[in-house]
Amino acid sequence: MEAHDEASKAKSTDGRDELTKRLRVLKAGLERRGVTEADAMAYFGSMAGKCRDVQACSCRGHELGPVPLPPGRMCRRVFGERLQDILTKMELVGGKVERCRAYNAQLAAHEVGLGFMDGNEETVRALKRTRAEAGVVETHEKGLYLKLMGERAELLLKWEPIDVDEFHAFCSASIKEMLDISQALKAPHVPLPVKYLDL
Repeated sequence: MEAHDEASKAKSTDGRDELTKRLRVLKAGLERRGVTEADAMAYFGSMAGKCRDVQACSCRGHELGPVPLPPGRMCRRVFGERLQDILTKMELVGGKVERCRAYNAQLAAHEVGLGFMDGNEETVRALKRTRAEAGVVETHEKGLYLKLMGERAELLLKWEPIDVDEFHAFCSASIKEMLDISQALKAPHVPLPVKYLDL
């Protein structure tokens, strides 16, 4: 009888050791994806969302939260849309800068041509004023272009695009398994959920 109890105890310890090892593997897999243990604890709760419309203490419209992504990660689709928007704006502003340069060159040529008109100071002053205003517009457009270049640099260097559906499937499966293992280790007498909803 005593040998049977020892064998059961050894089997039980082996089972706990295997579960503990698996738990470590799951945590390491999540960490490689940028998900900390704290993130894993808050993962499902952060997607629970909130009631948008409450009437007579009843929810009349609920909005689920987005999949929580680790710092520096962004949905691949959103990333592509933002990058395309920036590039489109850069092209438009670049065209304006080129038109401003051409206009300023034309004004400079007129100013050189008016140099022989010693007696027409008012025309020369008006042309110089117009050229100065055109220079301000060109500088403004150059500033917009540089701002867009900065936004592009930040997007490309700060953010990593990921497939959110694949990320969510991996995290969801890993965290559910972690919870099942934790429950088996801490409360083996309580049955595990029959099934999980696919959300």
